[in-house]
Amino acid sequence: MIKWISNPGVRLMTERIRAESKDIKRVFIITLLGSSLGAFIPLLYGKVIRMAGDGVSPLAYLLAYMVMWLTIDQFYNWTTRYSDRQGTYTAWNVGYKLFTGCVSHLIKLPMSFLSEQRLGKVVQRFERGSDVLAPMAIGCTCSINGHFLFLGHRLKE
Repeated sequence: MIKWISNPGVRLMTERIRAESKDIKRVFIITLLGSSLGAFIPLLYGKVIRMAGDGVSPLAYLLAYMVMWLTIDQFYNWTTRYSDRQGTYTAWNVGYKLFTGCVSHLIKLPMSFLSEQRLGKVVQRFERGSDVLAPMAIGCTCSINGHFLFLGHRLKE
């Protein structure tokens, strides 16, 4: 799959993401499950409001729907926080590995190159690059599935 990618920047990002694929798959599955359940929250909320307003629904049914609504809403909130937190940790790992890989490559360069360059500026470029690439790569993988599921639910209405 990676062989057809010719852009070195995209190839670099996919290699770094692939190293974190186990965590990304777990976050993806949990986020997908939470987003799927989160699609039912407005339906349950509407049902609770209609049951409270009609005056003929038994209180036990109203309380049961309220408990379901609150439980699903809390689970959805937990999965959202979990995916955000794990996405941040994974972005830190990707950025850290990218930065340390660049610095280890810099250390292996010949002494003539190291004496000609201003190493502080080179290291700052590495740091800026890893600070930009890591959140961009992880943002695409950890949070995009929930947004697509939400968009698909809204388009269905």
